[in-house]
Amino acid sequence: MLGFGAILLIVFPERKKIVFAALIPMLLVTAWYAKNFLIVGEFSASSWAGMNLSKVATFRISEKERTGMVKAGELSKFALILPFRNPSAYLKLLPDTPLTGIPVLDEPDTSLGGRNHHHLVYVEASKYYLRDALHIIRVRPDSYLRSIGQAVYIYFHSPSDFELIGDNRKYIQTFDLWWNRIFYGQWQTDETSVERNSTISGEHIGWGIVIVFLINAAGSVNFLWKKRSQMAAPETMLVFFMAYNIFFVTLVGNLMDIGENNRFRFTVDPFLLILFIFLLRNFIFQRIQNRPQTEIDPAAMKNIFNPIEVQ
Repeated sequence: MLGFGAILLIVFPERKKIVFAALIPMLLVTAWYAKNFLIVGEFSASSWAGMNLSKVATFRISEKERTGMVKAGELSKFALILPFRNPSAYLKLLPDTPLTGIPVLDEPDTSLGGRNHHHLVYVEASKYYLRDALHIIRVRPDSYLRSIGQAVYIYFHSPSDFELIGDNRKYIQTFDLWWNRIFYGQWQTDETSVERNSTISGEHIGWGIVIVFLINAAGSVNFLWKKRSQMAAPETMLVFFMAYNIFFVTLVGNLMDIGENNRFRFTVDPFLLILFIFLLRNFIFQRIQNRPQTEIDPAAMKNIFNPIEVQ
C-alpha cells in the first residue's frame, strides 16, 4: 500500500486529496500491524514469514545436508523440524516462551483438538526459521532458484487443485474436473502433493491461466507505456493498479512459499480476467480504428450519377 500510495503522490498533482483519500485504508492496515506488534511484538500482517520461507529454501535440501549443517553450527535445530508443527515441538527448544494468560496465545491445541497456530511460540520459532532460510539462500542459491521454478509451476494450477480440500472436492469431482479443463485449461487434477512439489507435468498446468497471464503482462506494459503521459487518467490508473497487484502477489507468493501458490493467485484471478478482457477489447478497437478507409473520388461519384457522353 505504501508503494502504490507513493506512486499516486508522484502522478497526481492534487496531493492533499490523495492523502485524505488514502488516510482511512492506511489507518486500517497500520492498526492491524500495530495490533500484532502490541500482542506478539511483530509489526507485520503475519509472524509466519520465516516458516513460509523455510519451506521454499531450507526444506528443499536433503535431511542429510541439513543435519550436517546443524552439526557444523550453520543452521539451528529448527532446520530438522518441519514448519507449522504442533507448538509442543517448538516449546522443547523454546521452553522460556512466556505465558500470557490468553488461551489463544498459550494453549498448544485448539478446543477441537487441532494445533493452535496462534500460539506465541511460533513468533520466536519463525525467527530461527528465517535465519536458517536466508543462510540456505546465500550458500545454496541453485536450490532456491529450482524451488522458485517449482513454485511457479504450482502457481499456474487451478486454485481448487489442493490436497487439503480433497474431502470437499470429491462431492463435485466431475464438475470440478471439467470446470478446470474448460475455464483454466488444466486437463488433470490428480497430482499428489509430493508430485506437485517435485515434478512438472504439462497436463497438470492450467494453460489458460498461463496464456492470460502472459497476455496481461505484455499488454499492460505496452498500454502503460503508450499512456505514460496520461498516468493520472482513471482508466490508466486502474490498469496500473490491477497490474501492480498481480505483480506483487506473483512475486511475493512464489519467492516466499511453496505448496499453496495456486491459492495465492486466486486472490488476483478477478484482476487477471478483467484486465484480459479490457486489453482484448482495446486491441480489437485499435484494429478497427487503424483499418484504412477507402476514399471515394468526388469526380468518380459524379460519373456514377451522370451518364458519360459518347463522342
